[in-house]
Amino acid sequence: MAKYMCTLMAVVFAVALPAPAGEIIFIPVKIDGPVHDPANHTYWFGPFSECASVLDVNGDGLLDLAAGRHWYEAPHWTKHTNFRDGAETNGPETDNNSEFALDVNFDGRMDIVSSGWMFMKGAFWYENPGQTGAVWKAHRIHHAVNMEGVVRGDITGNGIDDILCNHWAPVKGQGVTWLEHIKEPPWFISHVVGTEGDIHGNGLGDINMDGRVDIVTPVGWYEQPPDPRTKPWKFHADYRFEPAQGKGGAGSHPILVHDVDEDGLNDIIIGSAHAYGLAWLQQKVDANGKRTFVTRWIETDFSQVHTMELGDLNGDGKPDLVTGKRLFAHHGRDIGAFEPLFAFWYDIQGGKFQRHIVSYNHLPLYPEEGGINPPPNYVVSVGMKLNLADLNKDGRNDIIIAGKGGLYVFYNQGPPPTPPRLHKLAPEETYPTWRQWPQYEVLFNSKDLTGWKVPEGDNGHWKVVEGVIDYDAQSEAKGDKNLWTQESFEDFSLHVEWRLKEARGLYPMRTILPDGSYQTDADGKVIVTPTPNADSGILLRGVGLGQVNIWCWPIGSGELWSVRLDQKLTPAQRAAAVPKVRADNPVGQWNSMDITVIGDRVTVMLNNQIVIENAQIPGLPDSGPIGLQHHGGIDPKTGQLGPASSLVQFRNVLIRKLPRTGAQVRSVPVRAYRETPDGVTTNVDGFVTLFNGKDLTGWLTGPDNFWVVQDGVLTVTRPSDGQEHNFDYLWAKDTYGDFILDLEFKVVEGTNSGIFFRTSDLKDPVYTGMEVQIAGSYGRPKITKTGTAGAIYDCEAPSKNTIKPPGEWNHGTLTCRGSRIEVVLNGEKVIDMDVDRWTEAGANPDGTKNKFKQAIKDFARVGHVGFQDHGRPVWYRNIRIKRL
Repeated sequence: MAKYMCTLMAVVFAVALPAPAGEIIFIPVKIDGPVHDPANHTYWFGPFSECASVLDVNGDGLLDLAAGRHWYEAPHWTKHTNFRDGAETNGPETDNNSEFALDVNFDGRMDIVSSGWMFMKGAFWYENPGQTGAVWKAHRIHHAVNMEGVVRGDITGNGIDDILCNHWAPVKGQGVTWLEHIKEPPWFISHVVGTEGDIHGNGLGDINMDGRVDIVTPVGWYEQPPDPRTKPWKFHADYRFEPAQGKGGAGSHPILVHDVDEDGLNDIIIGSAHAYGLAWLQQKVDANGKRTFVTRWIETDFSQVHTMELGDLNGDGKPDLVTGKRLFAHHGRDIGAFEPLFAFWYDIQGGKFQRHIVSYNHLPLYPEEGGINPPPNYVVSVGMKLNLADLNKDGRNDIIIAGKGGLYVFYNQGPPPTPPRLHKLAPEETYPTWRQWPQYEVLFNSKDLTGWKVPEGDNGHWKVVEGVIDYDAQSEAKGDKNLWTQESFEDFSLHVEWRLKEARGLYPMRTILPDGSYQTDADGKVIVTPTPNADSGILLRGVGLGQVNIWCWPIGSGELWSVRLDQKLTPAQRAAAVPKVRADNPVGQWNSMDITVIGDRVTVMLNNQIVIENAQIPGLPDSGPIGLQHHGGIDPKTGQLGPASSLVQFRNVLIRKLPRTGAQVRSVPVRAYRETPDGVTTNVDGFVTLFNGKDLTGWLTGPDNFWVVQDGVLTVTRPSDGQEHNFDYLWAKDTYGDFILDLEFKVVEGTNSGIFFRTSDLKDPVYTGMEVQIAGSYGRPKITKTGTAGAIYDCEAPSKNTIKPPGEWNHGTLTCRGSRIEVVLNGEKVIDMDVDRWTEAGANPDGTKNKFKQAIKDFARVGHVGFQDHGRPVWYRNIRIKRL
């Protein structure tokens, strides 16, 4: 329970001082705040939500408070945690820059509208379920890469509050946007009135006194036409707000409209959100109807006036102004960041603003990153949203302040200024949860699947619903059913939010031990517990071995399945693939996952907890797309979804590309070999060595072949005749479907060979198999589908001619996974192909013809791997393969 303050603290209140005429006494109550525990990366200056909402959450007739993910039940402010998602902690910040209460769906219960700028990328409304303890459902209503906040107001004049969105800077494709609130789903219709003034800070009010609500910005105002849905609105550049002291800074959010000097014309009240100054712009209209605005300064020596609110505090029936300063905006990088904190209210009388102190904080000195000094008990900072409301039903408006220092209700206070203090803050990078959010790019735009490869024949099972990617595990694609990004990535940090919609059936679930093995009974039998389940994952760099698990198993999500189960790896490698803790939220709730991939090392953070740290995935390709995994589906025996189906949703998918400095250091395990009956060897990294360097054990070929082993190298000694010797190709004994083939080869001028794969008929390889062209194409200016090394023969030309000069060894990697074919030649990816795009026999997607009598997408997905004898010299060595 919150207690009244009764001791002398860093915050000095006006309670014990005589109140001058017109003064108000406020009694402050601290509702909640951050714990000062530097060892665990939480400090008196946050993180904590800088916004709050006032609403009756539980229908008991009392106004409760909500701030970010928590709500506080009146009258004793009992804390209820994690009632909604969003407002995620990111280092010292909280992704919540505006929120307010609004009955969005007209069910009589107040909901919450909230916006965020880091990973939320826009605005959501959170639906009040009408049941204490239930999680509020999130609905996206606006997407923006530079979201600053939301303002409520009746724009249409129909008695229903609409929403005005604010963006901190112009972005192509965005503009000044308002959301018309309608009485049926989807509840809001988006309207863009123009692009001018689409910068930090805006507000609503009637500027030209025509009875319609206009939109004000720091550099002018939009005039609402008779029909507000008309686009665009006329923009008037009648003024331009510049912060005080000649120092740059953005406008406040919101900007207020009020008749300050009581002359019958509305004026504008605006603050400098990240520099100095608070002003009102006096509106004047001359005899010719020319409108001008004159800047009248209220304050010039106080900084970071980010938000403000109007309401009657002194009971005179007129609106008063309340505002204040943020604590360490931009992590202390703003102008005047370390000067004292303040919260002021102003009695507005005929164009004059009489200042009264609500709170004035003397910040203590912390020179050592959070400090050896004890933290202040109370730090009152005005964050990014103020509220005025009569919480205790005494007929007077109270002030609700949320900031990094905590959540307060003011029932009164005041102190003198002190000299500026300097602080050294803990660097953002020291927070385990810190991600450099401005460097992230949006992978999912929350509207459609632009930038993603939907499996051909999927028939609408991968889709976008209410701003999230939704999947029902029932893709009708014949081949690969996963959803992949069109772009490939090398090293990166990926942020994705996901939730399992439901768990179904009973899955024979095992308990994974910290070393990666399964728990067994006294007889050594694996213990199985049938449990409802759902299953999906994040696929890294285009391969299944890069799977980061999403599931209901007791060990938790983030597990690296392929690594943990690979008995050829060391115990330490397998143990690193097991989550350190179970950090999953319950089924139905959203989870925040961050995956960092550097080389073949992976770290996974789930819901702000590190679950996988620097685990190695041997054989992970240097580059590849990111996939959202299909798993399970309809059981043909029962006609029902199986208990390991990917009933999953994804949202807020963003990526930060990480630079590679010089030659990327990758962990390569020492190869330990195990001899197999076929004479080939298996390495600890999961690759099988197909060629033993001594003879053709494990290979198939015709009786008239010319394949020999010379000095540990595989070559063909046939006299050069340039002919295809189809019955004398050299084939690996086994067949392969999804795999990675890694080898070295050497050519001379005139070499013509090929690596055949997924070949179904060894008697007719050139028409039933696909081929990676091996040719002496060094120095050739023209790149073709048939004559350039690395081409998929007659189907797709390589992006570059990366073959080395004749006589030098080349390194090539062929990866086949479902419909995707990738070729990396001498460290550069030259082929990134989706065979499902080859839908016609004899034709390529680019309109050119090919030799094949069957559509490539219908070729076998499992077959033989081998080398072509085309009557020209060629050499191969270090031939390895790994099944995926």
